[in-house]
Amino acid sequence: QYIKNDRTFLIDSEIAANRSHLYVEIVGDWIEPIPLLAEPDKVRVAMIMGEAEWAPPEDSENFRLLVENEEIPIGSTLRVGSQGCIGLDIGARHAVCMIPGSVGVIKRDLSGPDDKIEIDLKKGAVFSHVNLKKLPTDFTVRTPNGIAAARGTDFVTVALPGVTDVWIQEGSVELFAPDASSVGTVSSTDGGAPKIIRYPAVADDLKRVEANSATLTAAATLIPQLNMQLPKLRAKQARGEELTEQEKAFFNSTNRMHYLVRVDLPGLPGSN
Repeated sequence: QYIKNDRTFLIDSEIAANRSHLYVEIVGDWIEPIPLLAEPDKVRVAMIMGEAEWAPPEDSENFRLLVENEEIPIGSTLRVGSQGCIGLDIGARHAVCMIPGSVGVIKRDLSGPDDKIEIDLKKGAVFSHVNLKKLPTDFTVRTPNGIAAARGTDFVTVALPGVTDVWIQEGSVELFAPDASSVGTVSSTDGGAPKIIRYPAVADDLKRVEANSATLTAAATLIPQLNMQLPKLRAKQARGEELTEQEKAFFNSTNRMHYLVRVDLPGLPGSN
């Protein structure tokens, strides 16, 4: 139905003339890795854009501005501004990113054989890169409407009003209702389009579309902001320059995700 040339889509006019819209596929980078440098019992602010605050576990109402590369204690409450986003390094094992408007508490228990992490997400969304050191791990994200549990994967948890969305690029995540009953498991192994699970289910078509739009827009707008190195490397490739072995390894450590974007075709002969 179309030919793609770099960032230009050439649409067959005969096909377009009889359609009100079509879909084009865009492939974009997933979130690039965050360097893991934190002390085992600390959370390091690996990246910060815009304004964000934190409050210590012993004084959860006493918020202060986050500073890049500072380490804050486990149990801290994080609050991201409406134009901000942050990337966190948890004990040099896990990396999480929080989108604008998010509020959450980082909890951790190292007393047993597993590294138990819980992100208590009050609102907003968190991108979780779990168990990057391949050690025994129990990682959950708790929202007001559900609990997402992973053992080693990349996934996104979005706390929408009245609904929890979990979507995954690669690996497997189980979603539980607030009463701990299992809702289902979502898995992806092909590295293509993200797989999504939601609780509670949305029966109304319009509300379901609105929820889908909200959760996907959150990622589609945030990911390009978080990726600092990948755009530079792709520009280097576009100039015909050879990547170093280290740069190639960095590329190989990052997945890509596929978007289907609806394109309306108003005003063409035969279209509505």
